[in-house]
Amino acid sequence: MMILRLSLVLIIVMALAACGGNADTNPTPITIPDSATTAPQSDVTDVPTEVTPEVTDVASEVTDVAPELTPEVTDTATASLELSETFSHEDSPITFQYPAGWIAEYDERARWVTLGNSPAATDFMARGQRGVYSVTIALTTGSLSTSRTLEEWLRSSSTDIDEDTEITPLTLAGYDAVTANFSGFGYAGKGYYIAVTPEGGSLAFISYFSFAHPREFDTYQPIELAILETIYYIPPTE
Repeated sequence: MMILRLSLVLIIVMALAACGGNADTNPTPITIPDSATTAPQSDVTDVPTEVTPEVTDVASEVTDVAPELTPEVTDTATASLELSETFSHEDSPITFQYPAGWIAEYDERARWVTLGNSPAATDFMARGQRGVYSVTIALTTGSLSTSRTLEEWLRSSSTDIDEDTEITPLTLAGYDAVTANFSGFGYAGKGYYIAVTPEGGSLAFISYFSFAHPREFDTYQPIELAILETIYYIPPTE
């Protein structure tokens, strides 16, 4: 009985060995194509970048700004003008020189001289107009007992010169003088008071008040000073 069991076990083992002998112990590996592991890619290769409009700095491109239109002051306002004309009048003890082409008129009623670079200078309403330089020259006389100083005479001669106006002393044509800048409605000006009192004579002052457009006034200063240096007072004879 024991022999029979061993024989059956042996037969079973041999049968199993016969069945597995033809099996391939090294199976062929399965190859996975690359396309199966690679993520799909889009056919669009060039993605357009964001278009940023170019902003032009308009302010920086504007380089030429139209200048303010200002009438040119002619060379009659320069110191290079020759003082070729001489003012004198039988009723006026004042003489001075001025440029050719200018006007110098004596007002017998007001007893002053109007000087200017154009006929418009005789018009009071033209004071401060562009291109117009006008001057009023007058003589003030008085007694030697008058106690006013030059500064006081100048301040009292114009409402445009007040107590706060700075007054500067100077010498003009050999005479002691004072001057002050002032301004009014639409014009700039300068006043001078010149002491021309002769030795032992009656008190006498020459006043010189000039007017011009505020932006042009300084242009006339050289010719103004040149004229002032030619002023001369002829005292009355006994």
